[in-house]
Amino acid sequence: MSELELKQQFQQALAWQKAGETQRAMQAYKNILTKEPTHPGVLYNLGTLCCETGDWQQAIAFHQAAIAAAPDWLAPKLNLALACIHVNQLDIAKTQLLDVIATEKDNFDAEHALAGLYMREQEYKKAQHHFENALHINLNDGDARYNLAMCYLEQGQWQNSKKLLKGLQQAATGDTLADIEYNLGTIEYLQNNITSAEQHWLKTLSLQPSYADAAYALAVFYREALNFKQAQKYIKKTSNLKPDDQAIKFLCDAWHEQSPNNMPQDYVERLFDDYAPSYEQHMQQQLDYKLPELFQSELSQLIEKNKLNKPWPQARVCDLGCGTGLLADAFKTSPKELIGVDLSSQMLHIAEHKKKYYGLVKAEGLAYLNYYSTKQQPLFDFIFACDVFMYVGDLKPWLEACIKCLNPKGILMFNIEAGQKQPFALGAKARYAHQPDYVIKLINDMGLVIYNNKLSSSRNDANKPVSTHIFTCARSL
Repeated sequence: MSELELKQQFQQALAWQKAGETQRAMQAYKNILTKEPTHPGVLYNLGTLCCETGDWQQAIAFHQAAIAAAPDWLAPKLNLALACIHVNQLDIAKTQLLDVIATEKDNFDAEHALAGLYMREQEYKKAQHHFENALHINLNDGDARYNLAMCYLEQGQWQNSKKLLKGLQQAATGDTLADIEYNLGTIEYLQNNITSAEQHWLKTLSLQPSYADAAYALAVFYREALNFKQAQKYIKKTSNLKPDDQAIKFLCDAWHEQSPNNMPQDYVERLFDDYAPSYEQHMQQQLDYKLPELFQSELSQLIEKNKLNKPWPQARVCDLGCGTGLLADAFKTSPKELIGVDLSSQMLHIAEHKKKYYGLVKAEGLAYLNYYSTKQQPLFDFIFACDVFMYVGDLKPWLEACIKCLNPKGILMFNIEAGQKQPFALGAKARYAHQPDYVIKLINDMGLVIYNNKLSSSRNDANKPVSTHIFTCARSL
């Protein structure tokens, strides 16, 4: 094939491609490859067509071949990255996008795609950096601005997120505006601007009546405000929108004065996965949360009174429901081994970055204890359950499992929110309260020795202190 014939065939294939005649264009390009198998333009265009038809693996192969034929050409690298993202080959995608950005500083598509990749991996700080870079190139891109607002929200930068979302409100319509209103409501709620949160969530439902998350948020909001009529209205609406959702069913049961023994795992997992990004800022700054420091104070007293079966620096410790690692943050010194266990992968992700744990395990706490007790592994010298039993009704199997995992004279420290109903009840805010006498009897029946039962305030709720009993117990010999 002469150079002129090759050029003519390429132009014809390109014309078919632009006209949307995909199959004719692909066949024409493939005919050229029989004569010119390393033609970069043909390989690139075939890769592009495969992306358009959703044949991602073939698109990857063509773009890789185009890069091999023309290593300095950026377009196939960008398209290769996008194809790899679709098939979860994220490392390859990341490498290609970083290469494009290193070569061409003002490539909006590469910055935006890399930011989206980091956001998908929940690396929100890195995602923020690249969305900000993208907006330096194109300040008016709505998707980049909205996604940057979500990065700020996930990192607890509520004011930055609110500013961007409000800037997007005026031009947004339909589903996008509904998303903006919902997220503004979430920010206002986290900042204790309750009335404003309510208005944003109501606006969300007026824009999109099937927005289940907004209906659920309003149900919880009205329940907390003791507006039971409105709470029932919106939990029923949520249930109709998500009839198979066990977490919603659990709340419906709870709000009809039924107290199941335990909460569904998927409810607890979703609750804290959603809460994780704003958890520490909300608890510490808005709710004046001080329970980890109270646990550390109790630990200090044990050390001073020589009540430990092993010196703290040599101890093997389990932090049940470790969350983001606030208890580890409160410890004045580190034990030899600190194992964190939590059901929420998002909470564990934050805890991992603190590098204070010997190991982190994603598991439901009781299942972990029961599994651990069957293994030939060293028992724990301490088990802490800091703000865990508010999400557990029947404590008996938990205490039994803790005992099996403790060394003789090992310490179990946990807290409860005090309730009046025997033996426990699920409150309006979907947290269990336990009758203290029931807990004391349970501890005694199991042969645990109570070192201390301290009544204190763990945090604020609606500007009122929340009372908690902190029990410090030891396994008998």
